[in-house]
Amino acid sequence: MDANAYLRRQGWKGAGHSLDGYGRGIKKPLLIAHKQDQLGLGKRKAAHSVDDQWWMRAFDESLQNIGTGQESTLTQVREKGINRGGLYGFFVKGEGLVGTIMSSEESSVAGGESSSAPSSGTSTPPTSASASDSESPGKPTVFDESENMSRKKNNKRKRGNEEAAPASKKLKQEQDDAGPLAGESDPALVTKKTPLGTFDAEQIAKINTLMEGFGARALIAVKKNAKNGVYGLQLPSDAEKGRKKGELHPLFEDPATGRELMHKAAKVEHEKAMRDAKRDIIKELVVAAMMHGEFPNPECWTLGEALVNFGKISKTIEDVEKAGKRIRKAAKEQRKQQLRDTRAEEKQQLRDTRAEEKRLKQERREAEKKTKADAELAKQQEALSSKIAKLTATEKADYSARAATKNQTLSEYVQRRIDKKEAKRAAKAAEQKAEEQAKRAADALFTVDLEGDATLATDLVPPSYTPLPDGSCPLDPALWEGRTVKRLPKQVREARRKWLEVQRNERKLRAGKRVEKGPTRADMKRKTVASLTRDVLEKEGISKGASKEERALARRKARKIVRVEKSERKRGKKMEVRMKGGVGEGKREMAKVKGGAEAA
Repeated sequence: MDANAYLRRQGWKGAGHSLDGYGRGIKKPLLIAHKQDQLGLGKRKAAHSVDDQWWMRAFDESLQNIGTGQESTLTQVREKGINRGGLYGFFVKGEGLVGTIMSSEESSVAGGESSSAPSSGTSTPPTSASASDSESPGKPTVFDESENMSRKKNNKRKRGNEEAAPASKKLKQEQDDAGPLAGESDPALVTKKTPLGTFDAEQIAKINTLMEGFGARALIAVKKNAKNGVYGLQLPSDAEKGRKKGELHPLFEDPATGRELMHKAAKVEHEKAMRDAKRDIIKELVVAAMMHGEFPNPECWTLGEALVNFGKISKTIEDVEKAGKRIRKAAKEQRKQQLRDTRAEEKQQLRDTRAEEKRLKQERREAEKKTKADAELAKQQEALSSKIAKLTATEKADYSARAATKNQTLSEYVQRRIDKKEAKRAAKAAEQKAEEQAKRAADALFTVDLEGDATLATDLVPPSYTPLPDGSCPLDPALWEGRTVKRLPKQVREARRKWLEVQRNERKLRAGKRVEKGPTRADMKRKTVASLTRDVLEKEGISKGASKEERALARRKARKIVRVEKSERKRGKKMEVRMKGGVGEGKREMAKVKGGAEAA
């Protein structure tokens, strides 16, 4: 128990003062005497130096009686009192001591929860008797040994937890930066607890803006001072510090320390001085802003106190910058999620619309089918009624007798006769149609081509040539003249393209025109696809910051648009040729028409 605190509550003045309020001290021996000489604590003998350890003997006696069924002296004094007085009669029941030996179940629970909550127990933690005299008597310093033991045990590195530990310092830093923020689901409601208090999202944004301005101002000032040589000698650039082969590395003298440094060491010293200067400038700007009320000052520090406690301010700035990064990241993720949700809703709405259209179309089709069937049935009923009405009495009696032999009614029998006649009529019509088609095929005219087409014969045999040393085809027009271009091999087509390009350039030179090599077809296609990709992203509301998946999807849509436009152009050209009687507007087609006219 905390004897110091207990005695203070009883009126003791503290260390250096007597327990007797009148200063009379101890007048008679306390407790029992020694076994050897029956002397108490008030009379000390040189041979014995443990007279003042009476409290240790009292506890030893109580511990020895545990489990024996005997009552200790302290228990008897507490229950029955003492006749002759003494310090035993003034013992009080203090707080119990928490044991340090735990069972396996308790240790496992403590091991799992010691990091989040202290070990719980029924007894109050013991107090320390070594508290300073300046502490209030009612609030002694408390130490929980079981908590300390469990904390030490959990601080030890275990092999089983190595897999859960971060693999690198970068990952550990990311985990530290990813600490919990209150209201992180909504960036506008985020709050961050710092050494200077708790800040909301608006205050965090304001502080970050302020610090960005301070950083820019400090950087400008540092660069200006560096040009003036404030941070040491002005080092040459990489191009100026070059040396010839065999020359020694140039040395630079540091005016501050007088040391001779090589370029790399001098550069390191120079950059370190610039960083320190920038940090000092930012410190001055932050403290000045705090004094002017632009920076939060919940502790109401003066200029000197702010400079002394700048470590807390720096930690607050660091926490706020991290919180700002996380807020911006959360806002970006929220915008992306909203965009994904919007697209999902649009897709779902489109699917629902298509499903509804399909359902309505199916209903219309079924309704039309039912209407048609009803009309057919009404038509059959009308034909049946008219047929029965036209029967004479003799025919009607004859039909009724036949229907009775087949277990049918008159209407069923007449309907069956009508169906059989229609089937015979349809079979006869099909047979007549087949005979007419066979007759037309036998009477059809035919011609025999006795001249043939020269290109058909030449196209069957590929052109033969001796390849050049690089393996390409020579630029010889005889290889492709009189042949269909689409039937030529790839190497011959490439040679033909190059030959035509050379001919065009020669014509331009003869005409005095400038020969410029424009972009290739592949370059033009890539440029078109890139432009369409940007248009698709802008239509979807993504002007900047598109992800890799979004760019790939937009590029796929752009390629599809290019293919559709190309097929439409081809279809349009074919329609124009058909409208003009099979002749196009190209030079090749015009030459063919002109040649045919001359031959005629």
